[in-house]
Amino acid sequence: MKQSVAHKLPKDIRERIKKLHARDRLYGTATVGERGQVVIPAEARKDLALKPGDQLVVAGNPDRKTLFLMKGNSLEQFIKMMLKHLSGSGMEDDARAYLEKMFGKLTTKKTITAKRT
Repeated sequence: MKQSVAHKLPKDIRERIKKLHARDRLYGTATVGERGQVVIPAEARKDLALKPGDQLVVAGNPDRKTLFLMKGNSLEQFIKMMLKHLSGSGMEDDARAYLEKMFGKLTTKKTITAKRT
C-alpha cells in the first residue's frame, strides 16, 4: 500500500497541518438551482460572517469533482498562512508555483512570490 505524502513530512510540519485542519467543519449540503445558485447553510454564513453582497472566490478541480469557496477578502491572508505553514518544509517553491497558477489573477504577485525573512 502506498503511503501518503504527509507521512514523509517532518513531524513539526505534520503538526502544523493538523492545527490547520482542527477547525474544519462540514456544514451540510446545498442544492444547485436552475440558475446555478446555491444557498449556503445558515450556520456557515454565521460562522464565516457572510453577508449579502460578499464576494466569494470559487475554485475547484474538474477531475476530482471538487469545489470550494473562500471569502474574496481573505485570499491574501490564506496565501500568506499557507506559505508560513510550509516554511522550512522544502515545499515552498512548489507551493508558490501552485498558488500563482491558482490565484495569480485574483491577488498581487507580491503576496505569492514574497520570501519570508
